[in-house]
Amino acid sequence: MMMTIPRSRLSWPCTTPTEFCRLSNILSRRRHHHSSKTRVVGQQTGCFFSSAARTDETMVDEEVPSQPQQQQSQHQHCPLYVAATRQHVGKTTTSLALLSGLQKRAGSQVGFIKPVGQVTLTVNDETTGQAIECDKDAVLVKQHFQLDHLSYRDMSPVLIPKGYTKDYLDGKILLREQRTQVERAYQNILQNSNHGVVLCEGTGHVAVGSVVDASNARVASWLGARMVLVANAGLGNCLDELDLNRVYCQEANVDIAGVIVNKCRPDKYEQTKRYLSQALDTKRWGHVPLLGLIPDRPFLGCPAIHDLERLLEGSELVSGHDDRFRHYTVQETYLVATSLEEFLKTVRQPRHDRTLYVCHASRNDILLGFLMEAQQREYHNKHHHHHHPHASNQPQQQQQPEQQVGTIRGLKGSNGFKYLLSATQFHANLHCLCTQDQLSVQWAALTVVQSSAFGMTLRRKCLITHGQGLALYASVLTLGMMVIGHDWHRRGILYSSLTVGNVAALLRMDGGWNKYLLWLVIAALVVPQMEQWQHQQQGEPSISVILFVGSTMALGTSAIHRHYQQQKQQLTAKQS
Repeated sequence: MMMTIPRSRLSWPCTTPTEFCRLSNILSRRRHHHSSKTRVVGQQTGCFFSSAARTDETMVDEEVPSQPQQQQSQHQHCPLYVAATRQHVGKTTTSLALLSGLQKRAGSQVGFIKPVGQVTLTVNDETTGQAIECDKDAVLVKQHFQLDHLSYRDMSPVLIPKGYTKDYLDGKILLREQRTQVERAYQNILQNSNHGVVLCEGTGHVAVGSVVDASNARVASWLGARMVLVANAGLGNCLDELDLNRVYCQEANVDIAGVIVNKCRPDKYEQTKRYLSQALDTKRWGHVPLLGLIPDRPFLGCPAIHDLERLLEGSELVSGHDDRFRHYTVQETYLVATSLEEFLKTVRQPRHDRTLYVCHASRNDILLGFLMEAQQREYHNKHHHHHHPHASNQPQQQQQPEQQVGTIRGLKGSNGFKYLLSATQFHANLHCLCTQDQLSVQWAALTVVQSSAFGMTLRRKCLITHGQGLALYASVLTLGMMVIGHDWHRRGILYSSLTVGNVAALLRMDGGWNKYLLWLVIAALVVPQMEQWQHQQQGEPSISVILFVGSTMALGTSAIHRHYQQQKQQLTAKQS
């Protein structure tokens, strides 16, 4: 499993592999000339070579013997040593980028070493299987780049845990031991790497580790490495920090291969590149090249979903693994602690292009509502783009799902279907008012009404789709109408009841009457007359059949008329 760099240290736009290898290509092609020594570039291997092994007599104390001639001959390859001007400028991320580029040029078995580490992780040694401590950056590099040809011990030879400095100052730890461990580990990595390509990563700025005589500059001199300095963008402050580190490298007799400047403001990219290149290309600096100028990516400093996984201990991403490293700002993160209705209102409001919603796992209503909203948006966008190809040029907020309504008149569907549903609903309510003597029939009619209302509620809360809501509503009313029609026919008031329901539907759909007012009128005027027909057992008048046919035709004509009106309006809007 790949480990990630803490977000506070991420400074590199890691999504562009081209930039990964660009710096390594520049490093491998630069010819850097000095008055004392001349270094040439091995074009076929993509690394630096030195005509003679570097030694620093001033940095070797009396306890360190001179190296054998054979070992010096093997030390002809010149590794790159990446150090920073201070903490949190992107040194580790730059090392990852360089190593990725070197793998593309020299093969997968390149070398990596972090000679001195501070923050450690517990890993299992490859040979003994015992638990050992290793620098966290070395663990990251080994696991991410699959450097199975290297061992954890060689990649992180010297660790400085708590109390190490006191032991060194007390004489319990000798400089000879530190240097021997670093050089032995480097030789092992050099022998196991393709073409001797080795990248070294320092710890902090070049003077870190001076208290134990193992600063980055001194370790680089032990290995004969050339220094690559990483600094934050700017002019005055950037050059001041670079010059301070340059002087320390000069005292340690370490060549500076180049400078990489990170976190440059995009609007000042060209200006910063121009003046930094001029400042570094001077005699005082030894004409050091500006190897790279990396624009700032602010979102890399924002938390990603993977950071939330680590924050919530024991949690694991169930799905969406491809989006694990997507970053979200504070404005794009929304903690859900409200009701489902309020949450859906928030979701439908035009916010950012992407928003991360966080809720507790026990909120099943929020989870189902969010899934249904996503399904509704997918359906709406697909349907909208299919019929309106030009809609892609509209702003994002205009493509949000429509607000759901709670009435039949506001349903999204054919007019004939809406008229039928309205009439059927009034039939069911009229049956409840007219049949009070049989509990079973009354219960069936009441079930129809309540089931329909329940389906509308589910639709308003986006717990079912539009098509599912219409199917549920139609099936329940159809089943209820079968029971209602049979009971009306048995009572002898079938056509009268159907006529009343049709007329009420016309008044509701075309006249805009309030449905509760219609029910009161029906209960006050129509129901008593029907009850009188039932008690006298006279049956309904013959004119009821004519009225039923006429009301049904009027209902259908009204639905067709409204349908053509809507088509005409849509055609006019399209032409305009």
